Amino acid sequence: MTGLKLLDFSHNKFLGPVPEYVGFLPSLEYVDLSANALTGQGPLDVGPYSNVKFVYLRDNQFTGNFPRRFPPALEVLDLSGNDFTGGLSAEICGASSLAHVAVDRNVNLGGTVDDVLRCSNLNHLSCESCSLSGSLPTEIGAIGLDSLNLGNNQIAGTVPTEVGNVVALRSLCLSSNNMKGTVPSEIGNLRALTTLKLDQNDLVGTVPNTLNQLSFLRTLVLAGNQALEGSVPCDVLQDISTKDVGCTLECTCCIDRNEVCGSP
Repeated sequence: MTGLKLLDFSHNKFLGPVPEYVGFLPSLEYVDLSANALTGQGPLDVGPYSNVKFVYLRDNQFTGNFPRRFPPALEVLDLSGNDFTGGLSAEICGASSLAHVAVDRNVNLGGTVDDVLRCSNLNHLSCESCSLSGSLPTEIGAIGLDSLNLGNNQIAGTVPTEVGNVVALRSLCLSSNNMKGTVPSEIGNLRALTTLKLDQNDLVGTVPNTLNQLSFLRTLVLAGNQALEGSVPCDVLQDISTKDVGCTLECTCCIDRNEVCGSP
């Protein structure tokens, strides 16, 4: 099988560890073992995977530390729905080809987000429900992310104003954390943004009028910030298909208040 480039065994009932020889297939570029019952430590720790670009291992039963070593050509890594521990490794930043990382629902992963949000190589990072802590560093403004999902963790601190410099960002989800402070007006600089979820935090103050600059925004969720007040500009809401801004806010142009803030 030295010429094998694509290996897809997803959505089966395979058990046990991934055979070691998989990592030594010299031409392999694409591996999808998602949705099985595979166990053991992550297979990236065994074999060079010298030409692999895409690795999908989601929804298995892998354990052990999050990988500390990455194949040199790796572009996409999806480890969601497993039981990795040990926190996100700073080595992600040194994997120059790695652009897409998803580790959602590794509920015991732990660690902080501070270092990984300084990685200039990433454009997609999704770590929902991973018991992450820490805060968003000001250096976030220098990275090229187009999607960031850190929902349902224990991330604290404020939403830094520098987030407005991540101009490629299309989706930002910080739901269900311990974020404090205000919604920065600089979010209005994210002209490509389609999804903004800041709900279930401890944000205060008013919703900035600069949100009316987000002409592509289709999902806005701010509910559950009990000290967030004021009104949401009508032109922010007119094109939004999914909206839950919370009943502590007002919308003078809404026909049905429950449509915007959700049923009490």
